[in-house]
Amino acid sequence: MTHMDKQRFVQIDFWAEKCKQDMDSCLAQTIPFIDSQIVSANEFYEKLAKTRSGKGKIKKLKRIQGF
Repeated sequence: MTHMDKQRFVQIDFWAEKCKQDMDSCLAQTIPFIDSQIVSANEFYEKLAKTRSGKGKIKKLKRIQGF
């Protein structure tokens, strides 16, 4: 296991414990982050769809993901 992997697990453990102790605080911090990730992904797909091969790539991704 690399040093980066260990740091990642430390962060995961930290957030898991934080959420166990105070779920409301945890959600207040994570929901905006998750929402921003969804917005970023949607913006990416919109831009990708405008490229020459973008629509084909999106269709391929949807088949892989089972959509």
